[in-house]
Amino acid sequence: MLALTAFGAHAQSSYTEPSRLYGSIGYESIGLRASSGGVTAKSDPGLLMGTIGYQLHPNIAIEGIAGGTVRKDDLKLNGFNSGLDSKVDTYGVFVKPSVNLTENFSVFGRVGYARTNASLSTGNFSVNDSTTDVAYGVGAAYNLSPNSYIQANYTQYLDKDNVEAKGWGVHYGRRF
Repeated sequence: MLALTAFGAHAQSSYTEPSRLYGSIGYESIGLRASSGGVTAKSDPGLLMGTIGYQLHPNIAIEGIAGGTVRKDDLKLNGFNSGLDSKVDTYGVFVKPSVNLTENFSVFGRVGYARTNASLSTGNFSVNDSTTDVAYGVGAAYNLSPNSYIQANYTQYLDKDNVEAKGWGVHYGRRF
């Protein structure tokens, strides 16, 4: 009996709870749109995005995200190339509820605040504008192993004053 008790205590002490801290890195294509006075501006720069999160509960986490442009795009005005390169940088804080549909597949929502900076440049000329707005999105994740996953997501980073920044992304993540 004493041997079974000792074995049970050892088995319990060797169990490791999955880590609650996680991070991901990925690529997002951001659709940047603005309109004013009959002029519509559009571009689709690409961002390298990083996420760090903490799982508060099996169905809710908090996340911080940050991303910077790795692929500029030509700004189009009413469909015509303007000669201006566009870049977008963003960072934010989110609450992320999720639901496991199977052992390895989950879907999630995301809501929080994001600060988005858009810049246009050509040669020595540059103009920047930043704003903060409520941000939200949805996505799905697939566990490759107990400590790694891939995810796809859509996030609306900005929708304010006739300016919109939204993106589709694919990420690889690890639980630490």
